[in-house]
Amino acid sequence: MSFNVLRKFLISLLLLNYIIFYPQAQSAKKQFLKGSELSLYTEQMLEKSDFSFHRLELAPTGNDIFPFNVNVRLEPSLPAVSAKTMLILVSQEDFFEYPEEILSLVEKTKKMKRAFPVEFVFTALDDRNNIFPEYKFFLQGTENFAGNLDDGSEYFAVLINFSKNTKAKAEIFTTGGKSSTPMWLAKETVDSFLSKNIPFSVPQKLLSIYRAGLLFGDEQMAAFFKEGVQCIKLQFSKVEQISALENFIQNHIPSQNEKNDVHYSFITLANHTFWINEFKNILSVEIFGILVILFLVCFTFTGKNRLQSKKDFSRYWLFIPAMLCASVFSLYIGQFCCKNLAFISQANPVIQFAAKLFISVIVISVFFLFQVHLKLPVTSFIYGFMIILVSAANIFLFSMADITVFWVFALEYFIIYFTRNSSKLLSLIISFSLMLLPFLSYVAVYFANVNAPDIKILISSGKQVNIMLSLILFPFQIVWLKILVRLRVINKDKSLSLKKIAGFTFISAAIIAAVITLFAFLTTEFVYNKKHGFEKPQILEDSTEKNLFCKIFNDDSSMLRSSRLKIKSKKQAVRCSVNISSGQNTPVLDSNYSYLVLNNSKTADFNIPDFPPQNFEIEFSTEKNTSKIVTVTSYYTTENQNEFKKETVSIFVSGDKAK
Repeated sequence: MSFNVLRKFLISLLLLNYIIFYPQAQSAKKQFLKGSELSLYTEQMLEKSDFSFHRLELAPTGNDIFPFNVNVRLEPSLPAVSAKTMLILVSQEDFFEYPEEILSLVEKTKKMKRAFPVEFVFTALDDRNNIFPEYKFFLQGTENFAGNLDDGSEYFAVLINFSKNTKAKAEIFTTGGKSSTPMWLAKETVDSFLSKNIPFSVPQKLLSIYRAGLLFGDEQMAAFFKEGVQCIKLQFSKVEQISALENFIQNHIPSQNEKNDVHYSFITLANHTFWINEFKNILSVEIFGILVILFLVCFTFTGKNRLQSKKDFSRYWLFIPAMLCASVFSLYIGQFCCKNLAFISQANPVIQFAAKLFISVIVISVFFLFQVHLKLPVTSFIYGFMIILVSAANIFLFSMADITVFWVFALEYFIIYFTRNSSKLLSLIISFSLMLLPFLSYVAVYFANVNAPDIKILISSGKQVNIMLSLILFPFQIVWLKILVRLRVINKDKSLSLKKIAGFTFISAAIIAAVITLFAFLTTEFVYNKKHGFEKPQILEDSTEKNLFCKIFNDDSSMLRSSRLKIKSKKQAVRCSVNISSGQNTPVLDSNYSYLVLNNSKTADFNIPDFPPQNFEIEFSTEKNTSKIVTVTSYYTTENQNEFKKETVSIFVSGDKAK
């Protein structure tokens, strides 16, 4: 009896041990499989499921085994007439996490009745880490695959990955670099999610920001757009959401009428989506243009003060271009201060941009004092006409650049037009606040996604950017001047001195400055820092433990010197960089590895994929009389997270004779 009890106890203990430690063992296993091991695992799983596949090498040297892409092509089961091939890209890291679900998707796709071919591409090194900014090459599976497509117009791609945040919605990304997903592909994707009742969000709805170059879209998508391949990216937070992709493949019908319409916008309400395509946008601009001309020509000089309004306009119309020049000049002054004042130039980019706007407000306030001192016109009509004229011009100027922004500037125009007669201080403040509303979503999206180098476009701007920025700010600056005019009128003293005018003008400017400062603080704290507040990795250069060994062999038996660089590592490196520099001739003439010659043909950098083999050779040829320095740098993980060890070996090769 006691033996049975003991046996049950031991079995329970072993079961408990399995439950506790098996997930940890699996996790350790997943962390271990990297590089070529992960690529080999992908092949094994596909072979076990009886799928035909072929290997796409990242470094096709013929000698060494580096990570590689694995491709599964599924031919159409129905007659296909000039149908594009659907590419579905999955990183090998995601495949390792969810092999059963992804293999099930491949199997279901194979059995579907389709009139178009589908290729599943399991990409290597797509789950890369940008830990070494000084390293020039990020050779990964997506870039390698996209760059080797013969004709991008014969394909469209759906890129998928899985988020670590399981509580988030699925996300649909529609921009890469400065390019965007065409409407037909975005619409099919959105409809697939809606029909499956899968919650999703579209972080890049405001496509115009990306096309203008103010933000850089998804890097993986950019590799396909560069090769002329239309694409979209899906990020799943739960593996069950992959059914939306299955639904997309099932319902896709190739069409010869697929237009490359990228100037669109859409709104999703409940379970319905409303799309505005390029034709509707153009038609809206034309109708709006007729209405604007009608308002400006017919209604501007009407009413009981029409004679005085015509008189003011005929006398002071030159004030309009002068005010525009002052607006542009104020931005240049702000830009100069941001660059040359240390306490501003050392702040984060959001603070710098806010400082540029604040200084612009100060300059415009000084311009107002200049008007008062010279007794130039400060009537509400002149300011009102200027703001309507410029806001109307903005609609057409910015719509020519990107027609999707028409609705933003049209809404601003209507707000300005219907509040043009506001004269009381409170109504002017309300008008100013309402004018901000159309732009708030753009501001929020921009500062939530912008990188420090990108925002420099707005801080250290050229002529074109400053003019465009001044046109956007001009209506707000005019309302600000109307507020100053109102403050002057409120004061009962008609002989108000310039000193007193300057006093309340700068007090008002201080209030605006406080609002801009509050905006900069809130944006920095709750928007900008959430994206940029990551912990930078530590790179250690510790010489106590040596893992990297290099040796070079030269052969002068032919007209050129043939060299073999043997690289040996005691443990797996995360990344390896190789460069050869020479102060004399071109350092490398030919090699079995791809390379890029830099610094006026004096340095050659080799493209080595991440997680290289522990032992590999680079063969290259040079002129016999060329002396050179070969530098090999490897990075290794340490016991501490986000910490890496760097080892460098340099070898001098004389041009006199082979060694």
